[in-house]
Amino acid sequence: MAAAKSGLSQKKVSSWRGLLAGALHEKLGQSFDKAYETLGDVPADVLREFAQDFPGTMVVYSSKDMSVLQTTTTPVALDHTAERADVTTLTTPAGTGKYAERSLVFNRSIDLKQSSVHVTLMTSAGAASLVQLDRPPEGALEGLSLVASLCDKQKEGEGEGEGAPHRKLKVLVLGGGGCSVPSFLYTTLKPDYPGLEVDVVELNREVCAVARKYFGVAELEERSRGAFRLHQQDALVYLRDMVRRGESVDMLVVDVEDGGFSLDAGGGGDGGSGKGVVEVQAPPQWLLSEDALASLAAAVCPGGSIAVNTLASPAGYEHVAAKLDRVCKAHNFGYSVCLPTPPADAHAHAATETKTETERQRFYVSVKLKGVRKFALDEAVVEKLVRPDTRAHWLEALRGRHWYKL
Repeated sequence: MAAAKSGLSQKKVSSWRGLLAGALHEKLGQSFDKAYETLGDVPADVLREFAQDFPGTMVVYSSKDMSVLQTTTTPVALDHTAERADVTTLTTPAGTGKYAERSLVFNRSIDLKQSSVHVTLMTSAGAASLVQLDRPPEGALEGLSLVASLCDKQKEGEGEGEGAPHRKLKVLVLGGGGCSVPSFLYTTLKPDYPGLEVDVVELNREVCAVARKYFGVAELEERSRGAFRLHQQDALVYLRDMVRRGESVDMLVVDVEDGGFSLDAGGGGDGGSGKGVVEVQAPPQWLLSEDALASLAAAVCPGGSIAVNTLASPAGYEHVAAKLDRVCKAHNFGYSVCLPTPPADAHAHAATETKTETERQRFYVSVKLKGVRKFALDEAVVEKLVRPDTRAHWLEALRGRHWYKL
């Protein structure tokens, strides 16, 4: 994360106070809020010196709570270059300019990317950067998109030949951030599934505004003609209201983080689980209640799939998976699995060289069965959803799993 080394005006440096507080509060031995307050009394020239420690990254937007950062990357050819009627300017031919990665971070945890997209930096004077929504999200976020490779995308009794009609597919994403995952799912799947609809629920009003302005969401909402919708609402309230109306979705993605929690799961001697203290950063504790989990399971239609982003200690993974398994089993879901991110994935928390297999971010995935029918992996969809360098990892993790009842 960085600031440019030159041209740092007093106004611009002051606007980065939240980002600097996130980067420096531990070094200062202070809480984030105290560091933010302290930096308000620091002269601009001193803040400018702090900013020099973040070379190479442009700060596109920054407030007390969040920042949008942009890092120029080596130009690469795009996998998809054709314009599509519903997202004309969101897929860009190679060679139009330089490329950059744009990320949303919360300043209280600046090492964790909430969302990440690629943008094309146009060379024409005055031309706006173009957000590329047809490229797989960088880092651990791409694992969530695999929910689309597991759900049943055909009507009952339909043929599987080319040109066979497809029913309307509904996707619900709880926890939008910059919407890189739902935007990618919509842009990638829409040509093959014209009836696709995506709803994204994000509680934070500022996050919604940032997603619309800096991550291409406003244009996507307009061009989708109502098929892509971002809702500023409490995820659990939205979910319960939907279930109460008898509605369900084909794909449910849960990507909610709320500061994390720790709990003592017992030492095993007096009926405890034997896990001791477990630490979970995502999903939040309120989403792991029996009532909330039951609403999650009920929201998925037969043949539909669920993916839950999990950030936790090794014991935390087991704790989350056990809770999800118990509820999914009661709602006729098939065999579940926690997928680890690829070993070479340089995701948010730290350099991957310091991560063991059990410490990497994981994604809980499962499928709701139709009777005794089993579901196999849709490898053609996987080819579209993940990057070439991580494709083998995801396919190896998913191949051969037949999603029978838990």
